[in-house]
Amino acid sequence: MELASSLSEIGNQISLPSAEGTSKKRALPPASKLSAEALPSLKLRRTPTSQASLSSNDLTGSHTDLSSLSALQGNFPTETKVHESLRAYVYPSTASNSSPFLLPPSAAFRSSTAETEKTLDNDYSDTDTTITELAQTSPVISSPTSEESVTEDLPDWAFQEPEDVTHLENSNDILASKGIQRSPQFFGKGNFGRVYAATIRDSPKPYLYKHYLKPVSFDHAEGKFWRQSDFAASRLHDIPHLVKPLFFIVVVKGSDGSQKKVFLPASKVQQFGQSLPPGSKVFLQGQLMEKALGRPLDAWRESGLMTLSPDRDHFRNIAIGLQRFLTASRPHNLMHRDLSLSNIIYDKESRRVSIIDLGQGLRLRSRGKAEETMKNKISPNPATSKVFTGTPDFMAPAVIHQQDYGAEVDTASVALLLLNLVDEEDFENFSSSRFAQVGPDPSQLQDLHFGGKDPATFLQTYLEKIAPNSKTERMLERYPAVREIIDLAFRASAPGADGEAAFSAFQSHPYFAS
Repeated sequence: MELASSLSEIGNQISLPSAEGTSKKRALPPASKLSAEALPSLKLRRTPTSQASLSSNDLTGSHTDLSSLSALQGNFPTETKVHESLRAYVYPSTASNSSPFLLPPSAAFRSSTAETEKTLDNDYSDTDTTITELAQTSPVISSPTSEESVTEDLPDWAFQEPEDVTHLENSNDILASKGIQRSPQFFGKGNFGRVYAATIRDSPKPYLYKHYLKPVSFDHAEGKFWRQSDFAASRLHDIPHLVKPLFFIVVVKGSDGSQKKVFLPASKVQQFGQSLPPGSKVFLQGQLMEKALGRPLDAWRESGLMTLSPDRDHFRNIAIGLQRFLTASRPHNLMHRDLSLSNIIYDKESRRVSIIDLGQGLRLRSRGKAEETMKNKISPNPATSKVFTGTPDFMAPAVIHQQDYGAEVDTASVALLLLNLVDEEDFENFSSSRFAQVGPDPSQLQDLHFGGKDPATFLQTYLEKIAPNSKTERMLERYPAVREIIDLAFRASAPGADGEAAFSAFQSHPYFAS
């Protein structure tokens, strides 16, 4: 079976602007300078009055009923207007009178060696959130099993077979049939999607339901659909800190033109995909997930309510959470590809870390495993990716230059993220001179500082490019263990034996132990 192009999940959140309404952060070229074929799958930097965050997952959103799509299409804001942004996590204590800018729908594109993102034009309108307390605890550094059985206390429908729900009129009916109630008000909204608060009968936990404006399809060049985006981790129940969906609502279109809407428990994603007739295409319409506690790191910083530098325990808690995620995800060759401040949620009270928005994620073929024989026209699992996606400031050089890369690139993102927490001003000074655009669209970026260099030199390069005797350098001298783990994270982004050796040293570093 040949499954269609790459999954694009609605962006989980876009951070609110700072109270001052100003920023020194540079922005990529405005939407007016980009063609519809030139807008890449990346997250934009903050403009002077807002924090803009855009990826291919932001370009296919949701509305309460897709039957109202025709009415919406004629009323999209122009590129000169402020768009009301999609927020999967809204924080009332962070007040703002402005909204982040998003590029207009007409500029939507994904920069990739794969086919262009496709959507289904019709009227269709594993939350296995393992969150671990981090304070003063020693991480488990054992290699996870390839597929673990679901043992969580989930509703019965989480283990049932996929169900044809074509007879139900809309998503509210589907949710109600499973004992789920969603709020009538948008929890977060934008021109591309709607996010609602939701509850499950007899469950005290808060949930979020994301509904897409147009059902989004997948790219066979990235492999089987169930190894892409939020689907990718649906069968992996040993990835700590990663927020994953409980179920999906998908539309299946057969090669004969038939189509049906299916309620798909996350635990059944692979079996469902393997059972589809050849030529079937799958389109994602909605998903339910557990709501993470806390705020994203950029929201904490913007609020001024918490300091995140290495002289505070919060820094170490966050570092431990990221280390545990990498320790579990790397052996599976599961990469997030957008580990940025907006996608790391931290709860100050419980010290819990949650990683959200796997919309740009991909599970590659396991390391060392030979390519499988093609069966029933199912795409084999790719060993590497070349997709340009994520937030440029936190991208590994291999992603920026669209070289062959695997899950090791996430460690470079973690190194950059930690440097951002050490000192934001130094990080902004570095990033402002890191890139040069060498082509007509923002995906054609040249990395002036890291490109073509050995990851073993990345930290030293960073320190050389910011001012001498910088706050970052003084802080790393004061906390040498922090310097070591950042250096090891950079080194672990190298492919091959050197990268694996550095990753082994990174995951077992005493800084992460009690």
